[in-house]
Amino acid sequence: MSKDNKTISSEAGGATAAPGSMLAELEANKHKLALKTFEVTITETLQKTITVEALDICDAEEQAEAEWNDELHVLDSSDFIGASFEAKEVSRERSHTTKRDAETL
Repeated sequence: MSKDNKTISSEAGGATAAPGSMLAELEANKHKLALKTFEVTITETLQKTITVEALDICDAEEQAEAEWNDELHVLDSSDFIGASFEAKEVSRERSHTTKRDAETL
């Protein structure tokens, strides 16, 4: 913990935590805990609706995909609709996977 900025830096990812936060408490008691290692996959979902003129639904999807491949429709952070987090325990014996979804408000 730095006395100057009163934050704690996590060895795992360089994250900092304010005193009294859950991360700060975990860091302070790390030596007492049997911590496990996890790989967490973060998946962000972007979505945009466009309008095309087509003969049928298949043609509309193909046209939209072609336009997207040609970078006529570029999605960015304003098209964000949610994220999911999937954790997998890194273990020699076995791994356990859980999934949690987070959506924007």
